[in-house]
This record gives sequence, structure tokens and C-alpha cells, in this order.
Amino acid sequence: MQENEEGKLADTNEGNNENTSNGGISASYTNVGIEESVDNETDKNSEELNDQSDHDLEKTKENEVKNSDVGESGNSWGEKVSEDNEENDAEDDRDDENDEDESNDSEGDENTASYEGVVKSKKVKRTIATVVFSIFVFALLVFGYFVFFNKSVNGAWKVEDTTSDITSVLILDKDGSAKFTNGSFTASGKYKITSGDRMDLNIKADGGDIFKGTYTYRVSAGLTNRTLDLISSSNKTKKCKQYDYKEIVPKVKDFKSKPELLGKWTNSRFGYTYEFKDDGNAILSKDNTSLKLTYFVDDTSIKLMQYFIKETPDNDTAMDKLSYTLDGNNLTIGGLTFTRV
Repeated sequence: MQENEEGKLADTNEGNNENTSNGGISASYTNVGIEESVDNETDKNSEELNDQSDHDLEKTKENEVKNSDVGESGNSWGEKVSEDNEENDAEDDRDDENDEDESNDSEGDENTASYEGVVKSKKVKRTIATVVFSIFVFALLVFGYFVFFNKSVNGAWKVEDTTSDITSVLILDKDGSAKFTNGSFTASGKYKITSGDRMDLNIKADGGDIFKGTYTYRVSAGLTNRTLDLISSSNKTKKCKQYDYKEIVPKVKDFKSKPELLGKWTNSRFGYTYEFKDDGNAILSKDNTSLKLTYFVDDTSIKLMQYFIKETPDNDTAMDKLSYTLDGNNLTIGGLTFTRV
């Protein structure tokens, strides 16, 4: 029994050994196949790597060729860009030069305009100065003519050699009329130049002659005024000085007019005429003489005054107080009857 078991065991071990031996052979073949397979795979991979390397090399060459082409074209483009940039730079330089020229031109124009403005301003100032100087010279000449060379007797002359405190004025008009005023009194007459230095002058008043006859006249000039000397046939001289005459029209305070009294009234017997105005002024005239008056009136009386006594007369300073009556167109003043003109 034991022998049988040992025999079985031996058989079993032999079987296992065979199996092991066969398995080793199989394993060896398998390993060889694997190695061959690996070698084949390695060769294949090597070939693929070589192919890939060749492909990459070719690709690299192509890329180098392309890069070379691109480089050449890039260089060409770069050169073109560089040329364009140079042209642009040149154009920019030209533009800058043009701008600078325009700026210079603008500055030149501004400078020119400024210079022209200064020149014009100077010309205007010179013109104004010339005009002012010309006016001054002209005025000086006119003044010199009228003061030093004007021998005309026309105008107003203040009579110097009178004893009256009231200003006496001789007025010689261009039309040949002459007047002598003393305050509010006026006497009218005529004059005529008969030769180079001789004049006929006639002015008379109710009480006598003021100027009558032929006078030798002499006009002389001072720095500020002219003088007129009238030398009579008896060799008496009346000295007159040029005078700025203005007629005085007094303003009567608190005046109340009478409408029925206004207007002109004349007395044919004595030749007197009254004229009453609505502003309180009146005129009493006869022949070539007149007396300017102011007046106040109420229902029964008229107050009269000569205004050279007071240029703004009032009721309290009236010189004459005359009674009056009105009967239609007849006015009686101080016993004399006047008829409305």
C-alpha cells in the first residue's frame, strides 16, 4: 500500500516535472517570441523613428526653405517698409518744413500786420497832429487878421468917453444902419464910408444930435481887442473899443397881463407909440428913438420903469405910475390919448 502510494507520488512528480519541463520550453518559446516580437516592435519603432526623423528633417528643410523665402520676402517687405518709412519721414519732414514755413509766414504776416498797424497808427497820429496844427495856424491867422489886419468898422463898439455910468454902445451894421444905445434907450441912424478913412455918421435923438457929420476913423489892433477912433471936423475924438453886445430882455416877476391892453397904441399929435407885451415888457418910441420899459398893470393904473435900473424889476421898484382908462380902441395914459394900431 505504501509502495503504491509512493509509486503514485512518483508518477505524480514525474508528471509535474514533465509539465514543468514543457512549461519551461513553452515559456522559453514564449520568451523568445516575446523577445522577437519586442525586437520586431523595436525595429518597427526604430524604422518609424527613422521615418519620422527623415520626415521631420524634410519638414525642417522645407521650413528652412520657407523661412528662407519668408526671410527673403520679409527682408524685401522690411526694405519696402523701411523705404516707406523713409518716404513718410521725408514727407513728415517736408510737412514740418511747410508747417514751419507757414508758421514763419504767419508770424511774418502778423509782424507785417503789426508793423503796418504801427505805421498806420503813426500816420493817423501824424495826420491828426497835422490837422490840429493846421486848425491852430488857421485860427491864429484868422485871429491875426481880425485883430491886426481887419480895418472894418462893422460891429459893436463901446463908447469910452462918456460921463454916464450906463454903458453906451455904437453899433454899425453892414447894411449902413447905425444905432446908439444907452441902457434901455436906443437912437437909430445911418453911416456911410466915403473914402479910405472917412465916414459920414448921423444919429440924432429928440433932444439933439448924438453923432452928426463927417468923421475921420482909425481902426487899430491890440493883443486882445480892436479900437475905433472917430475924429470930428472940430478935431474932437470919440474913442471906442470893440464890444460883445447882447440885448437884454428882462424877466418881470409876478406879472399879470391885461388882454385888452396888449398891442400897439399911437398918439398922432406928438408921435409917441406904446407897445405892451404879454411878458411885462413895453416899448415907448418916437421917430428914430425908443425906450424899452417894463410895466405892471391893474384895473386903474400902469407902473412903468426903465429896466437898466433893475434887470429883474418888481412892482415895488416901478419908476412911473400913471393912471389909464380904456374906451374901445382908445387908451388914455397920463392925459394923452392913444389909438390902437
